[in-house]
Amino acid sequence: EGTVESLVDAADGNPDAGVLVPKLEFQYEEDTIDSIGMEFSVAGWPERIGTGDSVDSHDTSMEVPCFDGAGFLIRRSVIEDVGLFDRRFKYYQDTVDLSFRVFDAGWQVRTVPDTRMDHKRGGSIQDDRTSTVLFHSTRNDLLTLGKNYSYIYAVALLPIHLLWPLRRIL
Repeated sequence: EGTVESLVDAADGNPDAGVLVPKLEFQYEEDTIDSIGMEFSVAGWPERIGTGDSVDSHDTSMEVPCFDGAGFLIRRSVIEDVGLFDRRFKYYQDTVDLSFRVFDAGWQVRTVPDTRMDHKRGGSIQDDRTSTVLFHSTRNDLLTLGKNYSYIYAVALLPIHLLWPLRRIL
């Protein structure tokens, strides 16, 4: 209750913030954070920030590199500036791609610590071991590398991103 209003108020107070994100709380673990946004590992994969922490932590607004698609507020002007989600992505990495475009256009992604939303992780696809999940997560991972990373960095990371899905298959 009050989350949308708090996100709008935060947008009014942060004109450089193009995307505002609430604390996403695990639906089945009360008072436990699922994510307050994402950052990138050395291998280029998005990793959730704050997972497993108490919802009472992370009480200061901060800029994060990437937002989680489970809950966010995006300005209309940002959509007009960078466009909507890339339709080539399905299920995974769509917000990662959009986050890159938001950042490249000079906007910030900011947390709004006094907001909370429940997140049922895996709500789109219940079994993360299916061939559908493996296909889309691998495909979109490679698409994100090719579309958003420098050529040299993408080529350096390509072997990791091609071999990693094999562990799930095997």
